[in-house]
Amino acid sequence: MYGAILGDLIGAPWEFKRMKRKDFNPLIRPDTGITDDSIMTVAIADSLLHEIPPAEAMRDWGRKVMPAETVAGYGAGFIKWLASPELQPPYNSYGNGAAMRVSPAGWLYDDLETSLEVARLVTNVTHNHPEGIKGAQATVMAIFLARKGASRGYQRRTGDRYGHLPRQKRGNQPKYQKSRTGAFWIRLGSFCRSVQRRACLQ
Repeated sequence: MYGAILGDLIGAPWEFKRMKRKDFNPLIRPDTGITDDSIMTVAIADSLLHEIPPAEAMRDWGRKVMPAETVAGYGAGFIKWLASPELQPPYNSYGNGAAMRVSPAGWLYDDLETSLEVARLVTNVTHNHPEGIKGAQATVMAIFLARKGASRGYQRRTGDRYGHLPRQKRGNQPKYQKSRTGAFWIRLGSFCRSVQRRACLQ
């Protein structure tokens, strides 16, 4: 979770800005802050650790903790889901939020299939589109394999299982399908090609 929240803090000022340079400093800018992704990551951890239904935990955390004013917040569909007086059904989202909040499922279980099933269950409450679930499960698989000491080549196993991990030529930005889960494959590819933590984050 430290990694997920640090990544959120570092990336928040650049969201929607199409940043392509890798030499930005400092990594954590004074005008940054946590976004909805960090809040929902904590909500999922709370749900899994204390056996709270994920939708209840997400609604509770989403209502009592707000993203920093200087960074992007919840998407329109999630705001509607969160603000409704009654618990609403999932709204078929396939956005990045599914992958951004699911990291606790990669840490709390001792076998991969359980982790992937938990990822599906906590994602399905909002992001029940197949692409949303795929992005969440791919994230959890990558985390689980790294946690178990898998070699750097494990990312190809993730790509083989969930599809469209692009091959990138040096200096080129990879192209993706129109699914917004494509951002996950950017992150995974950055990790696979990096030799230092800072280089990976940048």
